[in-house]
Amino acid sequence: MKMNLYDYEMLQKAILDHLHKAGYNIQSASDVYKLQGYSMMRFRWDMFHAVNVGPKQQFRYLSKYLKDDHIDTALRKITNTK
Repeated sequence: MKMNLYDYEMLQKAILDHLHKAGYNIQSASDVYKLQGYSMMRFRWDMFHAVNVGPKQQFRYLSKYLKDDHIDTALRKITNTK
C-alpha cells in the first residue's frame, strides 16, 4: 500500500467515526449497499467522499501523492471489501 501509515489511520478513523455517528459499522453499512444493489467500490468511495466534504476537505491532499488506485487499496483494507 502506497498510502503512508499516518494518512491511513486518519482516514480509517474518519470513516469509522462517520459510520458510528450514523449508527452503523462497516459490516452493517456494506450490507445495506449490497441489499440496494450497489457495488462495494461505490460503498468505499461513498465513505471516502462522506468524510471528505465541506470547506476543509481534509483528505484532498491525498490525490497529490496517490493515484485513485492507491486510495482504493487503502479503502479496501479499511472497509474489508473486494
